[in-house]
Amino acid sequence: MLPRWHILYGALFVIVIWLFVPNINPLYLIIIFLSSVIIDLDSYTNAIIKTKKIRGKKGDFRLFHTIEFHILIAIISLFFTPFLYVFIGMVFHSLLDAGEMLYRDQLYGGEFLLSSYFFKRFNLQKS
Repeated sequence: MLPRWHILYGALFVIVIWLFVPNINPLYLIIIFLSSVIIDLDSYTNAIIKTKKIRGKKGDFRLFHTIEFHILIAIISLFFTPFLYVFIGMVFHSLLDAGEMLYRDQLYGGEFLLSSYFFKRFNLQKS
């Protein structure tokens, strides 16, 4: 999904949260919004490293999009409340990505698994 759509949907998501939970700390809304957009930095950073260009194709290594990274943030959120809102933003972003991939019939089971990247990258056989 293009960044502009993540920005738009992220903003709408935060507005909906604010409408349902009007007493929420505005900082938490900002964290949700930023984490729903900034998660794509992994793709663009990888692409820049590979192509030496700012524009162009997204990279194939997407650490922040993996289930393992989401679990790590969820565990950290048990100890540091702001990470709960980072987690919410990241999950929202990933759901948008998965929904678009499903719509385009491009979603496969290992899309969001770190192990799938390594299997593909190093031509390892899955047992």
